[in-house]
Amino acid sequence: MQMLLMTLRMFWLAGDFNFGVFFVCFFMRSVFCRDGGEYIDILTHIPRWYAAAAIRYIHRRQAIIGWKKLASGEDISLEYALGCFELFILKTPEGDIDDISGILDELAARFKSETANFADMSTKAKALALCTYMNREGFRGASYESYRALKNAFIGISLRTDRTNLPLTATAIYCSLATRVGLAAYPCGFPYHVLAIVRNEDGNYIYLDPFRGEGNELPVQGLEHQLSELGVGATKDEFLRPSPTTDIVLRTSRNILESLRRAPGPPDIQQEAVEIDRHSALYAALTASALLGPRITLNVVQHMARRIQDEYSMDVQFFEQDIVPKLEDRNARELLLEMCGELRAEDSAQRPVSRRENLDEDDVRVRARSLLIQLIRAQTRRG
Repeated sequence: MQMLLMTLRMFWLAGDFNFGVFFVCFFMRSVFCRDGGEYIDILTHIPRWYAAAAIRYIHRRQAIIGWKKLASGEDISLEYALGCFELFILKTPEGDIDDISGILDELAARFKSETANFADMSTKAKALALCTYMNREGFRGASYESYRALKNAFIGISLRTDRTNLPLTATAIYCSLATRVGLAAYPCGFPYHVLAIVRNEDGNYIYLDPFRGEGNELPVQGLEHQLSELGVGATKDEFLRPSPTTDIVLRTSRNILESLRRAPGPPDIQQEAVEIDRHSALYAALTASALLGPRITLNVVQHMARRIQDEYSMDVQFFEQDIVPKLEDRNARELLLEMCGELRAEDSAQRPVSRRENLDEDDVRVRARSLLIQLIRAQTRRG
């Protein structure tokens, strides 16, 4: 397995990671060990740590590539851009961006089939009906006590579990569903509370709040009054128009960081629906901020460097190419490049063989096959 990981890294360094994935897929599907006349699938003998590490690495690479495309101006869907956060915390292929899209597809299809005379409804009627439908499907705004639960910031976790979320997450789900049923819907970066905008037939905006799920239009005069109360004057229109996807990703990053700053509440108040590794969530938020923010701060880079040293040494090339050059401080750049060199030297050093005993072969088999599934998915996306 070490050889397979080294192969992936070799092709990535050569600039052809996709071909490296293809090569590893071919190797893993084709190579078998002969034992007493019986052919045994080599996947059942891959050490679990390496398989899990490779899955996480491939997930992170997919997320980083997606955010880099967004930063370069490519058109990336809202669900994809937010689903990239999910890729940092997943330990298996289940729950990735394809699964998020699949759940949204099913919800949108069910909404259309359950809504009488859908084709004859006005845009406003469809928009309000969709908001009511989400409420009926169990989507709820998080309570005050659980508002900063880490899970609420992740779109995929909300879709797969108890469907409680933050205003931003609820709006992202709403807009993704609205787009699927033919509505022009966008998130609106209203201060402290993201709203949804649907463009009407006459080009005017309809404002809704999927977080509260009341299915009522929000009068623009009321929103303008709230902005005035907040001291927003000449820039009022900026907060009443569609927000770029980049802004929504950065706002999600800040939501995650805010949740991580707060100590988890009692189990009965802030019970996580799934186990979320807080270090992985932090690394995701920092990476999004570094790639998409207007400028990268030394504080963000220092936190990322700490995570790479401790847990994500396979990301050293990404750090060298995409993070370090953005720093304005020359001394900081030199120190970080020195750190990267040390990590590369450590990675290439010869290590003694360490054999494990009493492996749980069923667990190894599951993790190894999960790796193969993810590698094949990555190669399929290339095509």
